[in-house]
Amino acid sequence: MLKKPSSGWLVKIKEMDTRIAKKNVLILTSLFFPEISANSVRMTTLAEKLSADGMNVTVVTAFPYYSRTIDSEYKNKFVVKEKNNEINVVHTYTFVPKTNTIYKRLLTFVTYMISSAVYSLFTRENFDIVLSISPPFFSFITALLVSKIRCIPFIIDIQDLYPDTAIELGRLKNPFLIALWRAIEVIIYRRASAIVVISQGFKDEIIKKGFHSDKIFVINSWVNTDKFDPGKMINQKEALGLEDFFVVLFLGTLGYAQGAENIIKTAAMVPEYKRIKFLFIGGGVEKERIIQKARDMKIDNVLFLPPQPFDKIPSLISAADVCLVHLVKRNLYKITIPCKTYEYMAMGKPIIMAVKGDAESLVRDNDCGIVVEPENSESLKRAILALYENPEEAERLGKNSRKASQRYSEEILLPKYKEVVYATLDNGGILNE
Repeated sequence: MLKKPSSGWLVKIKEMDTRIAKKNVLILTSLFFPEISANSVRMTTLAEKLSADGMNVTVVTAFPYYSRTIDSEYKNKFVVKEKNNEINVVHTYTFVPKTNTIYKRLLTFVTYMISSAVYSLFTRENFDIVLSISPPFFSFITALLVSKIRCIPFIIDIQDLYPDTAIELGRLKNPFLIALWRAIEVIIYRRASAIVVISQGFKDEIIKKGFHSDKIFVINSWVNTDKFDPGKMINQKEALGLEDFFVVLFLGTLGYAQGAENIIKTAAMVPEYKRIKFLFIGGGVEKERIIQKARDMKIDNVLFLPPQPFDKIPSLISAADVCLVHLVKRNLYKITIPCKTYEYMAMGKPIIMAVKGDAESLVRDNDCGIVVEPENSESLKRAILALYENPEEAERLGKNSRKASQRYSEEILLPKYKEVVYATLDNGGILNE
């Protein structure tokens, strides 16, 4: 059983015990600033806060691959070192394809896993703890190796459950590979000093797999409610040429899990509503297919934008009249809450939630949107028209969104994450929730 900290632990953290503050933290994340994904934002923010507390933080990350472009400084190199304020950032070799397919994406993850392991194991730097985030799951394998060989504890941060997700989406069918992945998953979960998850549903699922609840911590995705503040934003509708439209925003990855084809079908169902425009912002393996689908259907009420720098996201959300969260209908997604939900909430937007379970409960409990059936275009159409035809109701739901977002602010949730890190360092003990 893992040791609990004393009752004075929070005071110790605030006073920044020198012994813990001087520890060396290794963070393994394939995405880090200036990359723009949710994992990048989460790990960048955590690294900055740990560094600000006096820790020596080293981040081993991939070559920038999210936008599939490589600057000349990374070409023909195995390692590129940078300094981000006081954080040591080490980019290790990563295969970056010009086009995004599932197999090329897999090769990207595997090359990062190998190169990050080589660097982390053979560098002369000393580390006291290693922390890794998934996806990609392969980063956990590197963390396990580093932990085992260097004899240091490790923490894993789970944003998506793998291999469950790959199996549910039909991307992993080979029985041998499933069994192998399950075996690796068990080893990693068993040896991890702490497991951080983004929802209670994730925690319950891991407990069902036979792991003790004491080392599993629910720390929701957080949002910087100061940066994501509608009161500080200039509406971007005019800049986007959308000032005359009612904008339905889908922000983020267009992958196999998002079911964007259903959104396109919905867009095709409202041609008589000339003011309704569907805005997609982001990339992903399904994006080109979805764009072609819209062309084939001769839909002219959709607009696709590429992935945008994170600092532009709040102002882009400000252009929306309603924000959409949509995943395919799978049991596994009943226990997840897409992180963009909190950004929508902080920007005071009404939400249409096409995800059941924990995400549905978040919207219902806070009365900040409308819940619809996943992959049901008729249900989605009704929800959009309900908000389009009732602006007062949309405004009310948006105000509830902003109010509820304060409970998921970076200010509240980041200290909980730091408690897990500090407690793990404190002779292997970790906190109860």
